[in-house]
Parts: sequence; structure tokens; C-alpha cells
Amino acid sequence: MRNHTIRNAAIAVLAAAATTIGGATAFAGGQAVAADSPPVTTKAETPVDTTSQVGVVLEGFATIAEMEAYLEVYDNSRFGSSVRLIVGDLEDGGFFGYAEQQTAFVVNGQLHATVELDGRVASIEGTLVENGKPTRIRESMQDGGEQLVTRGTNTQLLANVTITFEGATIPVEVGTAFGYDLQVRTVDLYGTN
Repeated sequence: MRNHTIRNAAIAVLAAAATTIGGATAFAGGQAVAADSPPVTTKAETPVDTTSQVGVVLEGFATIAEMEAYLEVYDNSRFGSSVRLIVGDLEDGGFFGYAEQQTAFVVNGQLHATVELDGRVASIEGTLVENGKPTRIRESMQDGGEQLVTRGTNTQLLANVTITFEGATIPVEVGTAFGYDLQVRTVDLYGTN
């Protein structure tokens, strides 16, 4: 049975990732590349900003040093990339490792990342390949006085990922892996932003 603390942390991380990308998911090629459009105006002179977000979301579980571990990789061309590794129960001697950078951890389908766990390095390696055709995404929501309209694609990925820690290479049981390629249109609803 999986540790409920790790599972709850995993759910919170994925929810945060989904919120960051407008609650939608999609994929393009395995490498995040920033591309933004300058703001435009509508007939009513309401500012509209359209941005491109390309990246990958991956989450999975493993057993490290006889403890359950949770791994999350989040690449986003607009907001940067992060890797989180939680080993064991953080309230009972577990470890937390985190790394972030502006560039993607997944490049051309190859995952390479390292995080520090209690002064020791964990290396995360893997391959991700598209699994099927992209699914079209369209979602609309309001947040903080803005209307967000997200359109794009989501592509499921097959992932083969390992974590190397203290000389042992451990396979990761990947539960979620997808890539996304989104256009996010933001409209200021009240003229306050």
C-alpha cells in the first residue's frame, strides 16, 4: 500500500501543475521552446495576451532505501521546469529533493535531471515517446479578473524512467506522462491589469 502522505503530495503537485497551464494538458515533440505573442487589443480596446506553452508532465512512484518515493517532472516553456523527488514520509525522517531551471529537463525525448536528497545526489534518467495521436484541448476559466482560454493538444507518452541513488538504479512506475502544446489567451475582464 502506498504511503498516503506521498500520494497526497503527488495529487497536490499535479493539481498545481494543471493550474499553471490553465487546467489543460497537451504535447509537442519533447522539447519546451518559449514562444510568446505580444498583447493585442479587441474592438473595445480590452488588452488580450496570447502565449505559447509547450512541455511535459510526468509523475511516478518507486521504492528507494526501502521507502516509497514520488517523482514529478514538469517542463513548461513559459514558466520554467522543475523536478521534485519525495522519499518516505517527510514528517518521519523522509527526504525531499527539488531542482528547477528555465530550460527543459526533457530534450528530444530524453530525460536528464539531478536532485539533492539530504546531501546525496539522485540522478533521474529516462526516455519518453509519443503514444498515440494528440488530443485536442479547449478550456475556458476565469481567474483574478482575467478570462483564460486554453487551446492546444495533449499527447500521452510512454516513459521508461529510472532513479540512481547511492549506487542503486531503481525503476520508476510511471503513472502519468503526457506532453502539451498550448496557446493560452488571457483577456483582462475589468481593465484593472
